[in-house]
Amino acid sequence: MVYQMLKDHKEVLWIDWDTISIKPLDQPFFDYCCHENTPKFVYIPGYHAIVNCSVYYVNQKWLSSMEKSFYLPTKTPNDELMWTNILPKNVTDLDEYWWGKRVVNVWLESECSWVKPETYFAHVKTFDYIKHLITQ
Repeated sequence: MVYQMLKDHKEVLWIDWDTISIKPLDQPFFDYCCHENTPKFVYIPGYHAIVNCSVYYVNQKWLSSMEKSFYLPTKTPNDELMWTNILPKNVTDLDEYWWGKRVVNVWLESECSWVKPETYFAHVKTFDYIKHLITQ
């Protein structure tokens, strides 16, 4: 879907259904999107893919790489695993590809404290504690 959107738009910010907004997007957020001209992802250690697409940004510079990725082998084709073949091999060491505290993964209620003043989105496993997240 993001590939199709990117064909018609200069850049795309994808926000998945299980992600909640913590605060309004502002100029520093959009400036970071463009920082280093790289896509932005959520990194979750132990997740089935290097990148998590709960919130991700990509611009047209990556359109041809995305297209090439459709023809490269992956274990199971999906929007997260397709990035495996086109990102630098050391991508987990490159801060410019990651949201950092701007997007946090909150799968347990005990992780609600991970939401900080610089957090824009929380990727959640359950909506049971959303009220606690947005009032932090």
